[in-house]
Amino acid sequence: MSEYIRFARLAILVLILLLIGRLILGATGVAYEAGTGIFSLVTFSYMASFLFGAFSRPLRGYNWKQAVMLGVTIVVSAQLLILLATVFSYLVGAETYFNHPMALNVPEAVTLPQALPIRLVGLVINVVSGSILALLGWTGGKLLPGKA
Repeated sequence: MSEYIRFARLAILVLILLLIGRLILGATGVAYEAGTGIFSLVTFSYMASFLFGAFSRPLRGYNWKQAVMLGVTIVVSAQLLILLATVFSYLVGAETYFNHPMALNVPEAVTLPQALPIRLVGLVINVVSGSILALLGWTGGKLLPGKA
């Protein structure tokens, strides 16, 4: 697993920066609807899974299983950051982009015990999606040049 984290550390750094950006937008009062697309951890984790999956083939010689594990590493990193930020938001009593009803796909605000299962379902769905995207990226990695 540490090999995948080492290869994905740039993506993980960007995820942390996106998390900080989301917190700043929420803290400065930018409406969720206006700001959520700017710093989306899920969207970035999907793109990173695809691209890192693609580049893992020519740069590291990864097979498809390794590329999928790389995608899982990236998406789990994003989902753990989201989960931690959600818990933090509830514990400090702050309304953030992480506990906003739209972020949790619910019509109105929910409590932390209600939000946690929603986040865990999101983790499973996003890991499956990220794995598929990493596999698709790895498949397309044949089109990239190899090491010079």
